[in-house]
Amino acid sequence: MSGSLKAFKFGVGAFWFLPRCQPNSVGVFTSREYIDRVEWALYKQATIDVETAYTYYDQNFESVADKSVDWLKEIRNGHQYPLPEFFRLDFLVTVPEDWQKEHIHPYRRLDTIEHPFHVSIVSTFYYPVTFVRIPSNEDAKKLDGVDAVFVVKKYLEDLFTDDPHVAFTSIGPSPFHASIEAVPAVHLDDKEEGIELVRYPQRGYDKFKVMFNEACLKTRGAAYSAIQYAISSDLGFFYRVQASRIEAQRKLDQVETRHKKLSKLSVSGTMVRLAFIRKISALIDESLIGLIEYDGFLKSEISSFELDIEKRDAKGSPLYFKDFVINAIKGYPRNDTQKIYEYVQTVERRQSKWWEISILAAAGLVGALLGAFIK
Repeated sequence: MSGSLKAFKFGVGAFWFLPRCQPNSVGVFTSREYIDRVEWALYKQATIDVETAYTYYDQNFESVADKSVDWLKEIRNGHQYPLPEFFRLDFLVTVPEDWQKEHIHPYRRLDTIEHPFHVSIVSTFYYPVTFVRIPSNEDAKKLDGVDAVFVVKKYLEDLFTDDPHVAFTSIGPSPFHASIEAVPAVHLDDKEEGIELVRYPQRGYDKFKVMFNEACLKTRGAAYSAIQYAISSDLGFFYRVQASRIEAQRKLDQVETRHKKLSKLSVSGTMVRLAFIRKISALIDESLIGLIEYDGFLKSEISSFELDIEKRDAKGSPLYFKDFVINAIKGYPRNDTQKIYEYVQTVERRQSKWWEISILAAAGLVGALLGAFIK
């Protein structure tokens, strides 16, 4: 290790801002309007200093006007909307000491950090990734990257709770936070990206060491930018899988909830059947549709992610967090949906049979009444 550059630490997570539109607005933002809205909201805060905010191409964003807080947490097709692709936001945030003592110290034994954290929100093709750099080497002795992400995320959540212009959101609760130490090295001339990632597994969150080629990256800023560029897409891939898993769990929860409701109704007596026949039929339809959607979503998402990995492997492109992505794909919520499907079909057949018997009984009754009337 050379003495020209010192090691520095940072953490990674996934949080970003969603724009809110004003009442009576059309609710659609261009890229420029999105940036203006986010910048304006951040500039108003005395504890935040915006450095850069830009996107690589124009696109429109759906606003969160007239949406509930629950909607902000909703994930549709593995995404939280709007997600600005290839958007970057850099800012400094100073977390007040009094706030840290009130909101952080009761939960974690951390020393107070007086200097501003450097936050970079990089919205990749897959998903937003957030980097939080610890202010100084002295501060790095007080907390690690995971702690830095926790402090900044919690502070921004509190700061923007009632903001009329933007909503702060994240994927959570905490699918993957990592503490990373960047260390200058001299043996990376043969590395195309100029960095090398080493993982140190441990209980809780793993720690990583990123060694960078200081012959090419002569300043801390250059090294930090190169590291972000090298690993942000891979981390975005991981968070995209995690978001998809949350959506899969939501779909599976709906399937299981309908299954329980159907089980209760299907064992009811005849009079209850007469009263709730439409409800049972609707639940059968909803259950079948939900099962088809869940199975289709699972197969589509998993095959898509596995194909992405195959393409990267074929190109020889490095996937720094490949083990995490593969484990995330293996961790999709699963249930024996085939048994649920068979049960729903059984209830459906019973329901059809019940209708047949009811119609025959009704026909017989009508015939008897007609016969009696004619006599």
